[in-house]
Amino acid sequence: KINPGLKLIFLILFSSLIFLKQTWIAPLLLTALSFCLALLLFFMAKIPVKKIFQLKLLVFIGFLFALFKSIFFDIQFSPAFQFLCSFSLQDGLAGLFWGFNFFTASFFALIFFDTTSMSDLQDSLHTGQKKLSRFIPILEKIPLANALALTISFIPEVFSLWGQIKKASLARQNRNTYVRAKAKGFPKKKYKKKLFLRRQLAVFLQEFSTLISLLLLRAMEKRKALLNRS
Repeated sequence: KINPGLKLIFLILFSSLIFLKQTWIAPLLLTALSFCLALLLFFMAKIPVKKIFQLKLLVFIGFLFALFKSIFFDIQFSPAFQFLCSFSLQDGLAGLFWGFNFFTASFFALIFFDTTSMSDLQDSLHTGQKKLSRFIPILEKIPLANALALTISFIPEVFSLWGQIKKASLARQNRNTYVRAKAKGFPKKKYKKKLFLRRQLAVFLQEFSTLISLLLLRAMEKRKALLNRS
């Protein structure tokens, strides 16, 4: 029920605040309070719990960031060639803390996109632009509201399309694996593992190419829809 523009401002400010190193409140306490607030808003909005699993990729990115932050590699050529590797628990914990903040900010974004209509957001942005143009006349000539609405609406679109592409790709791989394994007389599991190791990069590049093509198509469709509403 809150104005979409106000929700967007809250999302930007709160997501930025939890990443600040120096605030008026302890960073760990701020993160805990932010996560509790996100949980409260999530259940108040009555969003299905299964939608949290849409953030599993972001959880993986957070752990990956913590891993790379905690491990250091160095190469020395003098007096002799040495390849050094060290592990820092403190930096690893700092990376996990950053990853959890990243997940919390993404949690707020999930709530925002699930409770906000893109058409209502566009109307709110247009209203805000008209009010600002009274003080900054040049804003009347810039399609700022349309650009912001198009950009924001694309964020959940990326995850939605990627999920659809992955499902279609997995279904196709399973079907092709079964046919080829049966034709060559291999056990399905063994052949599937062999095929995956050989073609995983090619499959990923094909999936990514499909994602870019679909995003460009959706961008044109959304642009036309936004221009028609303007």
